[in-house]
Amino acid sequence: MVARMPIPVMTGIGHDVDVSVVDMLARSHHKTPTAIADFLVDRSLFFETSLSGYWSTSTTPFWKPSPSIMKR
Repeated sequence: MVARMPIPVMTGIGHDVDVSVVDMLARSHHKTPTAIADFLVDRSLFFETSLSGYWSTSTTPFWKPSPSIMKR
């Protein structure tokens, strides 16, 4: 089931030193659910920082509203 998931699966089963089969099939495995949360928060902050740096240095608009939207 894990190997067929369309999105990446991460595991954080517990404090065990052993590696489970699900850990081997997952995109990434962590020791605890809290470690997964830390990983996701770090990734999100990196992504957000990258976007804010892009937007602050960009001179062209990413999206230009169509005239029909502007008339509303």
